[in-house]
Amino acid sequence: MKLQIPEKHMRENLKALFVKDDSVLELIGPRCTELERVARMVDALITNTILPEIGREFLTRLAAGGEMKRVHVTAKDGNFDFVYD
Repeated sequence: MKLQIPEKHMRENLKALFVKDDSVLELIGPRCTELERVARMVDALITNTILPEIGREFLTRLAAGGEMKRVHVTAKDGNFDFVYD
């Protein structure tokens, strides 16, 4: 459910599509080990990892006169991997 945050942010603020695959959930799951804190841990991963990476790429493209229409997030080698279109 928390992964809807970047999806909504991308759609409403950047006018772009956010796509994730199941490997993202598989990467996040093991990092959230304490049941009472799962939502906060997922929120922290989104806030401190996913959104800043997308924001940097968006600003880089904007400064170069480009645009971003889609971000596809996957997991690769134990990290998030971003593909921009």
